[in-house]
Order: sequence, then C-alpha cells, then structure tokens
Amino acid sequence: MNNPFSFQEDAICQINTLENPFKSFWMAGFECTDKLNVFGKRVDFLNTTGHLQMLAEDYDNLKVFKIKTIREGIRWSQVEKNLMNMTGALWLS
Repeated sequence: MNNPFSFQEDAICQINTLENPFKSFWMAGFECTDKLNVFGKRVDFLNTTGHLQMLAEDYDNLKVFKIKTIREGIRWSQVEKNLMNMTGALWLS
C-alpha cells in the first residue's frame, strides 16, 4: 500500500538538507522608506536617519548583539526619478 503522505516526507527531507541563508537568528533592518510628504516630494529616510553617514558604525553596533543578518532597502527616491515611472532604474542599467 502506498503512503499518501510520502511526498510530504520527501519534501521535509529536502528542506532539512538546505542551507539556511540567514547568518543569525535575529534580523536587523534600517528604515529605508521614501515617503511622499504633503507637498508630493519624496523624503529619503536613509539620509534623514543618518544611516548613510553612519553606515559602518551602524553595522558595528549590531556585532554586540551577534546580529549578522541585515535587511537593507531600495532607495526609491534614487531609483524612481519620475513619480510612478521606474524606466531606467539603477538595477537595469
């Protein structure tokens, strides 16, 4: 008799043999949203928070907590030069 759940067991075995892409249990992230202000202008939060100026220090501060997985965002104000138009985006050039 065939086991109807054997495909699940195979999938679980495959998942268990994959390497975890994350280097730490906890993950850090830096605020990177580019909000439109009341005047319709984007505000680049990486500049506003000082993260760009203190990048090395921000990463060094995470070492104390043994955090090795960090989320960085896309700076849409740099990618989207015309509102709602990403033609010629940086990753395409």
